[in-house]
Amino acid sequence: NDSTKMLAFCCSGATKGKGEMFLSDSVAATDTVLQTDFGKKLREKGICYIRCLTDQQEGDTGSIYNHWQTSFNVSSAADVERIANSKGLEVHWGPNRYCKTKHYTSGFEYFPQLDRNILYSSIADHSSWFDTWPGVRDLPTMPSFEEATPAHRPLLITYGDDSEMTPNDLQTFSDVYDEHGFPIRWEQGDIAMVCNYRFAHGRPQYYLDEGEERTLGVVLGDMFSRVGQRNDKW
Repeated sequence: NDSTKMLAFCCSGATKGKGEMFLSDSVAATDTVLQTDFGKKLREKGICYIRCLTDQQEGDTGSIYNHWQTSFNVSSAADVERIANSKGLEVHWGPNRYCKTKHYTSGFEYFPQLDRNILYSSIADHSSWFDTWPGVRDLPTMPSFEEATPAHRPLLITYGDDSEMTPNDLQTFSDVYDEHGFPIRWEQGDIAMVCNYRFAHGRPQYYLDEGEERTLGVVLGDMFSRVGQRNDKW
């Protein structure tokens, strides 16, 4: 279960007033979320990320997110299980070699430089991520991990005890980042270096007209093995 300490973004093309990236103060977001019922449950139960992948050999089965052959860069189910297990993922197989994975982890991460736990999860891996994805947006959210098929959206998050995150929980999860977010308004030549512990990043939807441009390059910094939350560092 690895993550990156730093990220760097560089802008080679920008259009004024469009394509802003947002950063969110993870320290402030942590303090805010821990005051909510959702944050207390996240602290107690952790989080589970569910990700499902189709079999490329089944052909075009409709709205495809990703095939497991592409995601894992292998051709056999045994290799999928070997790689996934080495990363802490559980693997289950549905009909037609539909690959369903689970990853249990803390929703927080201990940040040594501040000697405290920081919110280190988001709704980015929830099915709502596909709300604007052509084709996939027309699919329903999977009713459960066990019932998931290619006819459902392939991502979901639950609490670490497999209990459901309610719509109110998910709204709170989003709101705590929005409340402490601020924009990066790109200009050509800009470079932003971001501490991945200290700030969350993302962007809203945007549209470009003919002749307009938004081009960013991204570089990942040093990787580290996650330790999760420390119960003596709240």
